[in-house]
Amino acid sequence: MKNILIISAVFHPEPLTSAMMNYDLAVELAKKHNVTVLRPKPSRPIGKDYQYDDASYPFKCVTLDSYTHPQSELIGRFKESIGFGQVCKRYIREIRFCRVCSSTAEQIYGITGIKILNNKGVFTVFI
Repeated sequence: MKNILIISAVFHPEPLTSAMMNYDLAVELAKKHNVTVLRPKPSRPIGKDYQYDDASYPFKCVTLDSYTHPQSELIGRFKESIGFGQVCKRYIREIRFCRVCSSTAEQIYGITGIKILNNKGVFTVFI
């Protein structure tokens, strides 16, 4: 069994295609591997108050405390991406993973993470 880390800026229960794709990926990979998902607190659509339980998933789901900006505004979303990337970077420094899957939304801030992961000999995949 491999340890797989999925970093997703949007994830179930948010009703977005990329959120559901990353959720489906995590469910399938968890059938044969140890999967951990890093995500921010669900915040889309605006005003939706999600009731969710990270322990209910068939994989480890970690909701990180980071800045969220549900409005569709460039600067706010940029700050959200940078902030989430920084907390993911801190989390990754503490734990070594064999493979990392990340949605293209994370590429903007994932560059620092890739450098850290490659220094530890970790294989990184962007999907």
